[in-house]
Amino acid sequence: MTTSTISRVGESRPMRPSEKPDGLLRKLKDTLRAASRRQTVEQDSDEGDFRQLPEVGPAERFSDLAQEGEIHGRRRCAQLLTESRSLLPADSVEAERLAQLALFLAERLDPDSVPTVVIFDYQAQAWNLMGEARTTGGDLQGASMALQLAGCLLSGGSGDVGLQASFLKAKARLYRARGEEELARRADHRARLMAEALDFTRVCS
Repeated sequence: MTTSTISRVGESRPMRPSEKPDGLLRKLKDTLRAASRRQTVEQDSDEGDFRQLPEVGPAERFSDLAQEGEIHGRRRCAQLLTESRSLLPADSVEAERLAQLALFLAERLDPDSVPTVVIFDYQAQAWNLMGEARTTGGDLQGASMALQLAGCLLSGGSGDVGLQASFLKAKARLYRARGEEELARRADHRARLMAEALDFTRVCS
C-alpha cells in the first residue's frame, strides 16, 4: 500500500494506522446500504431490496454474479465499472445500477487471492460512479454520501493517481451542482494537476 492518500478534496499526506478504514467504513456502508434500499423501494416497489435489482443481461442477477469464479469475477467487476462510466452522463440510472453490480462483486472478492488494496480500489470506483450518477440525477445528498465512502475506500487503496483524479472530478461536479463554485474550482485544479502528473509518468515510462 502506498503512503499517500486523499485528504478532503485530494491533499496528499502520509496515512496513519489509525486512519485505516474500519469502524468508519462499516458505519458509512450501513448508512449507504439503508439509503440504497429506501431509494430502490421508492423507485419500484416490485424490485425488492438492493440485491434484487433488474438484470444486467437476459438472466444475470446478483445471485448469478455471486457464483462466478475469482478471476472471472474480478474481470467482470472491471468490465461493469467501465460500462458504468461509459453511460455517464447520458444514462445515470443505468450507470448507477451497473456500479452497484460491480460493488456486489468487489465485496465478494477473496482477499487471499486479490490484494486488499485492489479490492478497495474497485469498491471506491463503484461508489465514485454512484456518486457521479446521483449528482447527474439530482440526488445531491445521495451523491455526497457515496463520495464520502469512495474517499474513505481510496485512503485504503493502492494510491492510484488516476482514481484520485476521477474522485476529485466527481467532487467538483457535486460542489458545482450545490453552487459551491470555489470548492469546485479547487477540486478541478487538483484533478488537473494529478492528470498532468499521470500523463508525464506515462510518457517517461
